Amino acid sequence: MAVRPQGGVVPDLPVVGRAIADDGYGRFAAGTGQVMSAHRWLWEQDVGPLPAGVRLRHCCDETSCVRLTHLLPGSHQLNMADMTRRGRAGGPHHPGRADIRGPAGRARAIRAALIGGYHPDRLAVAITAGEPWRHQLALFPDPDSS
Repeated sequence: MAVRPQGGVVPDLPVVGRAIADDGYGRFAAGTGQVMSAHRWLWEQDVGPLPAGVRLRHCCDETSCVRLTHLLPGSHQLNMADMTRRGRAGGPHHPGRADIRGPAGRARAIRAALIGGYHPDRLAVAITAGEPWRHQLALFPDPDSS
C-alpha cells in the first residue's frame, strides 16, 4: 500500500490516479505546495531522496506508472539510451513507436481503463488504441496464425 499525498491510502496500482500532465507523468502539489511527479514522490517516501541530477527511469515505459519495482535511478543519458534501445525515440529519421495520442493521452486512457478495478481486456484496448501501426495490414501474414 502507498500513502496518497492527500492522506488517504491507495492499493499498489500501477498508474497514478490524480492529475496527469501533458508529458504523461502524474503530478500533484506536495504538502509544501511544490508540484512533484507522483513516481518521484513515492520513491522518496519509500526509498529516500535521490541525489541531485539523478532521475527515475521507468523500465515499463509507462510514464504514469508509480510501481516502485518499475523504477530505476539513473542519469538522463541512461534514460535516453533506454528510449533508443526500446524503439521509443522519435524524429524524422527514426519515428519510433510513439503513441499517436501523445504521452498524456495514453496515460489518461490507461487510467480510465483501470477505474473501477483491473480489467485486462479494457487495459489491453487502452494500451493498444494509440499504436501507430495497429491498422496496417501485414505484407507477409504470419504463416503460424492460420
